[in-house]
Amino acid sequence: MKVKWPSPVLLVLVSLILGIGLFEISVRILKVHHNINPFWRYHPIIGWSQVPNLRYEYLLNGEKVRVVFNSKGFHDVEHSLEKPLGTRRIVLVGDSFSEALQVNLEETFFRRLEKKLNQRGTDKWEVINLGVGDFGTTQEWVAMTQLGLKYSPDVVICQIFPLNDICNNTIELCDLCKSYNDHYRPYFVISNGELRLTSAQPLRNLLRRYFAAYGVVEHAILKGKGRKLETDFERRYTEGIQKMGLAPLGPSLYTYVPDQEQPEVVAKGWRVTEKILEKMNSWCKERNIQFIPVVIPFEACVGAKNWRSFASGSSPPMIQDYPEKRLGRLFDRLGLPAVLLKEPFERNIDLVLPYVGGHFNAEGHRVTAEAIYSKMVEIGLVTTKT
Repeated sequence: MKVKWPSPVLLVLVSLILGIGLFEISVRILKVHHNINPFWRYHPIIGWSQVPNLRYEYLLNGEKVRVVFNSKGFHDVEHSLEKPLGTRRIVLVGDSFSEALQVNLEETFFRRLEKKLNQRGTDKWEVINLGVGDFGTTQEWVAMTQLGLKYSPDVVICQIFPLNDICNNTIELCDLCKSYNDHYRPYFVISNGELRLTSAQPLRNLLRRYFAAYGVVEHAILKGKGRKLETDFERRYTEGIQKMGLAPLGPSLYTYVPDQEQPEVVAKGWRVTEKILEKMNSWCKERNIQFIPVVIPFEACVGAKNWRSFASGSSPPMIQDYPEKRLGRLFDRLGLPAVLLKEPFERNIDLVLPYVGGHFNAEGHRVTAEAIYSKMVEIGLVTTKT
């Protein structure tokens, strides 16, 4: 009897599947990770996080800064998932202002806030930082709902930086926000009046999430492109802002332009951002969690003199406090106890300026902690010691 062997095509196909499967198993067993950059690692839920347990030191303006990431990959101390008896918890979501790599951990506003609450208030408080650099509000929503809820928070603080949050929240502006991470980030889009979660690369994002080997290979290919990748990125940015009518200001600065002068894509980004914040508030309210938005001012917007120097002759003209006024109207409508940092920063302008690499110096963190603490006392979240 003649034996019928499988066709060569079938053998090749089976071998290929087995090879891919073995590669996937090896990657998972060996825990091979691919870092988006030296500090951020791909994260299947939030897009990226810092590298867990990474520690390093560097000099900033002649001063040594020690950076410590916890086992979850956040710039913070360790926190148990189970809330200690008698403790009230705050979960912080935000971008690089919350990541706060420009100061030592004990100088950050969230560690200062925890210390202040425990020194001045009658309750025991714990502040848990889930902030990661380059995050947009969509990622902060995902971090809050998928990671933050596990800590059983009593309060959620959402740190907002309008200068780039609007861009980072707009899928049409993918690759135009001066970020190499846009293809990894989740986006919300408005569909039939409701927010729908998606990504700029749905298929590739699916593969990244469920097949570790795909992410490793993709990263190796992109890394191999080196300088060409940077050149292509700059070309897409230049072509994109021209095509969308975002020259000469670029998508970030157009967030400061009056409504009637805004390109439609920026106006859309504002609408998406407002809808996300409204969704975050509703989600928190359903769970009896107090939601507190904190709005960070762009350095050039702190003080009239700085603004004149920065924005004089801008075409179209920009409005110094456009984000604060627009977000303020939203927060008033929602009845939210927001913290708008522009005013307290201007009262302390000689201390909080200059920023460090576009971010808070130690005094900026101190003023931020004090402003949040004052708001919490004002709305009755904190009972001060007599």
